[in-house]
Amino acid sequence: MRVSRSAFYEWVGKSQPAIALTALEQEAVREFYEHKQILGSRRLKVKLNQAGVTIGRLMASLSLMARYPKRYRVTTDSQHTTRYPLIYWPSNLTSIDPIRCGQPISPTFAPIRGGCISLS
Repeated sequence: MRVSRSAFYEWVGKSQPAIALTALEQEAVREFYEHKQILGSRRLKVKLNQAGVTIGRLMASLSLMARYPKRYRVTTDSQHTTRYPLIYWPSNLTSIDPIRCGQPISPTFAPIRGGCISLS
């Protein structure tokens, strides 16, 4: 039988037909996806109650990789235990008088008794 070289290599390169999964493999896939893909080989082995079966290799052959959830990080101090320095606003502020301050009218300068303060 004469077959061209390109046709032969094309035939060799085609993937093999899918092989039906065994009952154990089907159960492993079902449990894995039922638990949101976070079961590793040890927890999956406990779920399947299989002794002597290498679940890690079974997972690798089925291309099942466990996702590990990210650690929860607290971003707020809800107990308010962090102490911040108190910032006091001067209570003796008067209206801005540019002549007294010697500065142009600006929200960054405020007059007080005896002079001006810079708010920047």
